[in-house]
Amino acid sequence: MPKITRQDVMQKYTVRVYDKDQADLLNRAMEKFMPMIGNKTDTIRHFALIGAEKMLGDSQINNSINFSEIRRYMQGVDEKLDKIEKGQKSYFAETTGEVLTNQAMTNLNTKLLLKSTGANLRSYSSDWKYEPTDYDLEVLRAQTKKDLLNGRR
Repeated sequence: MPKITRQDVMQKYTVRVYDKDQADLLNRAMEKFMPMIGNKTDTIRHFALIGAEKMLGDSQINNSINFSEIRRYMQGVDEKLDKIEKGQKSYFAETTGEVLTNQAMTNLNTKLLLKSTGANLRSYSSDWKYEPTDYDLEVLRAQTKKDLLNGRR
């Protein structure tokens, strides 16, 4: 505990009570605690110091309440980010599945065209027309998406 100078010791504080309810409260507290503490001056000093500590502690409680509110808000933000992340994974799998399915269909068409006609693909002209074949494209899409979501690709 720091050493107290004479000037600090001589500093006095006066307490006035103007309300009967507050006077009754102070008197009941004095009757209860004055025998344990000693005299009236020390008892009032003790009450004032405890009150001052409580007031300073209340601001720390208010800060912790503010931190808990911030923490709650941040948890909400984290939950929203988790939902977005899960959605992105699903959208990525869907988009990648579509791209891979289209690539597979293009490769299949190219191979079928080469086998059936022996066409020279380097001599492409805009007269060529493609018609869909009886190939189950939806099954291929579903399987590719499932593989992507399970981490097989």
